[in-house]
Amino acid sequence: LTIKEYLQGKHISQKMFYATFEEHNERMAQLVGIEFDAVTLSRYRLCLRYFKEMMSRKTKVADFPIKNLNGEMIRDFEAFLKIEKRVAQNTMIRYMKCLKKVVNLSLANGWMTVNPFAGIKYAEKKVIREYLTMPEVTRLREKEFSIQRLEMVRDIFLFCCYTGLAYIDVHNLRPENITEDAHGRKWIRKQREKTDVEFYVPLLEYPLQILEKYKNHPLCKERG
Repeated sequence: LTIKEYLQGKHISQKMFYATFEEHNERMAQLVGIEFDAVTLSRYRLCLRYFKEMMSRKTKVADFPIKNLNGEMIRDFEAFLKIEKRVAQNTMIRYMKCLKKVVNLSLANGWMTVNPFAGIKYAEKKVIREYLTMPEVTRLREKEFSIQRLEMVRDIFLFCCYTGLAYIDVHNLRPENITEDAHGRKWIRKQREKTDVEFYVPLLEYPLQILEKYKNHPLCKERG
């Protein structure tokens, strides 16, 4: 190694972007259920997959130095998500937050010296969430589906409607979260996944019917 090469930093192995992102995801996978949930991990993995897909249309290289990530790539990725993947503004921002976390990690470790997000800002759109009327809920309950997957999606959605739980709370619901009071009434006792706030929700007749319907379902048994 010549003195010139040493001063240029050529003796230092370069951190590669995809490899760094994958290392981050592997560490996150070890913390699922402790610090992160599986849905968050899947978003990071999908972000990397989409970025690779975008870059594969421009270059055939298997990876590239993370220090070469620049603002133009960030803006190209934003356009790719909106145009090719048809994601909404707020969903695009969630993917960008995943990418930005890996960038901040790299900046903190000295693997990058220039922040590719400099001067780039995003604003979330305010979403007005509509609600179903009781006649609409009834129509949904009575709807016959020929595809079992759609029937299951409907049942999970209605379970959320009747309990007030977010999807992630229902996804992580386990038998030990169902308790019974002195009068024999069943309740859900759990902590909110996003806030860790403990809550108690009474199980009405219809949610109980859904639980009974799926208690012996192979997928439910597999996932607890």
